[in-house]
Amino acid sequence: MMWITAAAALGMLFSAAPASAADVTVVTYINGLVAGSGKSYNYSTMVQACDVRADNLGVRTEYVTALGLEDSVGDANGSADGCGSERPADGASIDKLRVCAGSGTAHCSPWKRGY
Repeated sequence: MMWITAAAALGMLFSAAPASAADVTVVTYINGLVAGSGKSYNYSTMVQACDVRADNLGVRTEYVTALGLEDSVGDANGSADGCGSERPADGASIDKLRVCAGSGTAHCSPWKRGY
């Protein structure tokens, strides 16, 4: 009986589903208040930008893929419900990302790994 229990436990160990990649979320602030957020999700194959303040600055998530593509996605409807998202054009996973409010880089979060 002990062998059956051990064999069953060993079988469960090797048949367990692989761990899923966690979503990675980054946030940017202006004057101490959250201006927007960005994230990689779906096993780092999608990237999102969400504007959370009606300040007319806009929010974009800049990203670099594992193959070196540099791109960004914005939240086209501003702070209204819904966010902007896309799959990188090169089909590669998101290597790193940051979220920025307004033009330039003055209100960007630090770069963070996308997985």
